[in-house]
Amino acid sequence: MSEEKIDKILKFLIDKVEETGIGSSLTIIINGAIITGGLIKSDLYYDKMIEIYQSIDKTNFDSQLHPRIDKSLKILGMNISTG
Repeated sequence: MSEEKIDKILKFLIDKVEETGIGSSLTIIINGAIITGGLIKSDLYYDKMIEIYQSIDKTNFDSQLHPRIDKSLKILGMNISTG
C-alpha cells in the first residue's frame, strides 16, 4: 500500500470521528515505532487538555507534568511504545 493511500485512509477515519463523534481504536507502525491509541473528536481532546492544564498547580509545574501527561494519555486510551 502506498503512502498516499495510507494517508487517505487515515484522513477518512479522522473525518468520520469528527462527523459522528464516535471514536475508534487505532494501531499504526511508523519506522518501527508502534503507536496504539484512540481516535477521538477534536473538541473532546481540547476540552480534556484544558481541564488538565487548569488542574495543574503552576507553582510546582515540573514535578507534576509527567505523571499528569501519562494519566491523560491513559484516559484518552493512548499508549506509545517502540520496538
